[in-house]
Amino acid sequence: MHRTTLRLGFLAAMMAVVVGGAAFLAGAPKAQACTNGIPCYVVALPDLRVTNIDADPLSNGETRIEFWVKNEGTANSSGGMYRVDIAGVGVWWGVLGSVTKGATKYYSFDITSPPTPPNSRLVQVCADATSKVTELNEANNCLQKDVVFNQDILPA
Repeated sequence: MHRTTLRLGFLAAMMAVVVGGAAFLAGAPKAQACTNGIPCYVVALPDLRVTNIDADPLSNGETRIEFWVKNEGTANSSGGMYRVDIAGVGVWWGVLGSVTKGATKYYSFDITSPPTPPNSRLVQVCADATSKVTELNEANNCLQKDVVFNQDILPA
């Protein structure tokens, strides 16, 4: 029996074992020909990225924080936590749940509107803030944006 251990450059901790020409690896990767003739293994992984952040004033002195998380990876994602940090106001945590590959998922929650001024606050949202989900790119999970908070809502 011939056993070869391959080191994957982008996931050094992951190993493939080739036994009698058959490859075994978690996630059922498929061997593809590389330019140098050595088999390459493609592993399907999610890649979570926050694509937008917004704040909508509500009539009861609250603000609805909204954000969108896109899975730009090659596999579905499940689990994980998000973190929302509003400068000078506070930090909120929540459960991401599952995000299908290629899909964008909407999240929102209501907070007491921050005092003004300033009307604009730096908001940072991080998907998979606890790094529970193994991803293709761990460095693109967060987005920072200056968000305008406005407590004044005219009656309808």
